[in-house]
Amino acid sequence: MPPDNASVLYLVTTAPGSVTLTLPPAASAAGRLVTVRRSDNGRWVTVKPSNNEAINGARRPIVLDDRYDSVTLATDGVEWVVLFRQE
Repeated sequence: MPPDNASVLYLVTTAPGSVTLTLPPAASAAGRLVTVRRSDNGRWVTVKPSNNEAINGARRPIVLDDRYDSVTLATDGVEWVVLFRQE
């Protein structure tokens, strides 16, 4: 995450293999947005929470498996919440 409370957008390509992005701890990113967008049709992009944290109450990752899939998340300082998902 940028050091200045800014939100962030990741445009991810999967060449030569699948990519896993680990979200920062929820407590360190409170009030910020993270958007991950897959920009090619290669393999998978996996977005997972840090340590034992949750996304929408579940401790499992989000998988973007089609070109142009995207997800926007926010945190309340305790867990990550999906605000928007395009599949």
